[in-house]
Amino acid sequence: MRPDLVLSDVMPPGRDGLALLGDLRSDPVPDDYVVKPFRPAELIARTRVHLELSSFREALPAAAPPARPSAC
Repeated sequence: MRPDLVLSDVMPPGRDGLALLGDLRSDPVPDDYVVKPFRPAELIARTRVHLELSSFREALPAAAPPARPSAC
């Protein structure tokens, strides 16, 4: 199971946040980051965007493939 969103500090206590980011990037996933200090409204907006994109990606495999033109 893959999470829809991982929100982490790059300097968490007891772990190197950049190492965590490297672990996450070893599996190809879209990523984004917000630098500190950040505006809470920006963090909320970007979080919403990524969660919406995740739900769209989940819906794609269930969608029927596009019709291919027939060869004459």
